[in-house]
Amino acid sequence: MTRPEPDSPHDPIGDPRDKPPADPRVTPEQVGAHAGAGTPGPRRPGAVSRFFARRSLLSLGAAGLALIVVASVVTAIVVNHKPGELPAPQVMASPGAVAETSDCAPTAEGAAASGDSGPREGMEAASAQNFAVSTANPLASEAACRVLASGGTAADGLIAAQAVLGLVEPQSSGLGGGGFAMYHDADDDKTTTYDGMEAAPGAAEPTDLAQVSSDDDGAPQPSVRASGRSIGVPGIPALLGALHDDHGDKSWEESFAPATTLADDGFEVSQRLEDAVRGAKDDLKEVDAARDYLMPDGRRVRAGDTLRNPEYSATLAALADGPDAFYSGEVGDAVLDSARSEEGGRTPSRMEKSDLEDYEVRTGDPLCIRYRDAQLVCAPDAPESGGTAVLSALGMLQNVELPAPETPSDDGGDPAPESAHLISEAERLALADRSAYSADPTFVEPPEGETFSLLDPGYLAQRAALLDPEESMDSAEPGKEPATTDDKKEEGTSHISIVDGDGNMASMTTSLQSNFGSFHMAGGFFLNNHLENFATEPEKDGEPVANALAGGKRPRTAMAPTMVFSAREDGSIGTPFLATGSPGGSEITSYVVKNLVAMLDWGMDPQSAADLRNFGAVSRSEAIVESGWGATDGSDGDDLVDALDGPGPDPKESSMPSGTATILRHDGALIGGADPRREGEVRGG
Repeated sequence: MTRPEPDSPHDPIGDPRDKPPADPRVTPEQVGAHAGAGTPGPRRPGAVSRFFARRSLLSLGAAGLALIVVASVVTAIVVNHKPGELPAPQVMASPGAVAETSDCAPTAEGAAASGDSGPREGMEAASAQNFAVSTANPLASEAACRVLASGGTAADGLIAAQAVLGLVEPQSSGLGGGGFAMYHDADDDKTTTYDGMEAAPGAAEPTDLAQVSSDDDGAPQPSVRASGRSIGVPGIPALLGALHDDHGDKSWEESFAPATTLADDGFEVSQRLEDAVRGAKDDLKEVDAARDYLMPDGRRVRAGDTLRNPEYSATLAALADGPDAFYSGEVGDAVLDSARSEEGGRTPSRMEKSDLEDYEVRTGDPLCIRYRDAQLVCAPDAPESGGTAVLSALGMLQNVELPAPETPSDDGGDPAPESAHLISEAERLALADRSAYSADPTFVEPPEGETFSLLDPGYLAQRAALLDPEESMDSAEPGKEPATTDDKKEEGTSHISIVDGDGNMASMTTSLQSNFGSFHMAGGFFLNNHLENFATEPEKDGEPVANALAGGKRPRTAMAPTMVFSAREDGSIGTPFLATGSPGGSEITSYVVKNLVAMLDWGMDPQSAADLRNFGAVSRSEAIVESGWGATDGSDGDDLVDALDGPGPDPKESSMPSGTATILRHDGALIGGADPRREGEVRGG
């Protein structure tokens, strides 16, 4: 494919070899110029905004600068090349098959209702001319697409998609959960990040996940997850409300219409929902509302059944004018009753009505790093999210050459073993830092007092010097202080990428934490168990743990909605051309990094990038390779595992059910991909 000119408005990727290497960091001034510094954007009343990226660089001193120089030289020696000779990004240089989509028609007919819970084969990237959306479910993609086709904005489409996702995949996301979003407003040339992560009740105690109270050292019943102690104050309604206030054109009632119709008339149960109910049946049957909904008359719902949810329809009707009814109205009362229920001897939540009423979305500027000199990769400026780990890994990897896959990626091709090794090692280091330092910034000061200290190019050069192409580290150590805990598994998560007809682009990841969250239901939706992401004990080895539970605090999560922008000549953020993200808990970092490297370094289209076998680090001490997703050569991952055996600890084979959803603006069109491991789809027009 002919490489687009650098000034192309649709794919503004230049060749970094035409100019000297630049500092990979986006300066606070450049971010501010792009985001309208000095002219604050709209905010929800009382919203907390944190702009760590506006703070100064680390003060390194002569000794620190010398160390960075040495680290950079060591890195160049270790990978046997000069950084200035790194290959330029080649977005869509080698695309797979691309199917045209228009009028919101499906591009993967029959795949979602096939009855086969395994990965789908033969999926193609989808191309649209004006607007496009990729979600984890075809009904959600269609709903959002229809809203876009009627003139709705990307924000309106997000609301429509999330409302449907909360109905048709209630195990993964919904009104009872939390999430993060990035939104680029094309008219204002401004990108805003939204932190809608759940918050602990104000009365929460640091030991609430380990014992009932100071007078009762027994564990919460019937388990931490199924008790009320795992439930955080939901953030999704407020997040959708903030997006609508800032960028929406349609009424909530219009955006909710597809979900309301499906809730009233019924929707077809997918294989994935059947599988989720089967896996959680023993816990679901212990909660009256969940049992009545998903196991009526003692029979589990099956793929192909028609499922109705009148309570969810009533909830959407109550929220027709916005999220206030959730936080201060009848829906909020239902949430409180469910969270504080002592049904079956459950330990109740400490949540109060004031916790709901006081919940606020945090908004800010994106946190960005330069990658390969030609583009800026950005994530929400929310240190408790997984975005810093993705950016950290990429900041290290831009110092090394990553050979492209030798086998086709369609239906599960393998990456080049040397690339898989270096990527996994960079992720180990990024996750070691994340485990040690990531936490709600209103409670825990980031290292050196600023979020970007972990993404400073000098610091990442030191970390990159630890990448050994011949040997794996047994367990990566954090670069500044001892580590605390690693991430917990998140199963109940979903992602949406979307572009509307006016060029607005958004990326949003939402989650309940585990499948069906805490199993508690209210108003036809499930409540999260995200407080389990806090450290169980507030101290380790006598030192306070950054991610310890506290009243009002937001737990750490791996969610990492990501957007990629062109870099202008002055180094500032240009036009966004890529939105991506994935569910997957502790594996999210590896999914998002694999996706980005596949597209930015290896020239793959979004579908081919999603198809590529998953691999990577899931903690500072463990790496895995996807099994059960057949490679083109039929090796089923064994070849990659064999190639990675030897240097350091052997990688484990495991299912890696990612759910990447990507939209790429390229050469005058929107190219979308949906993960073949789930039932998602791209729709557009």
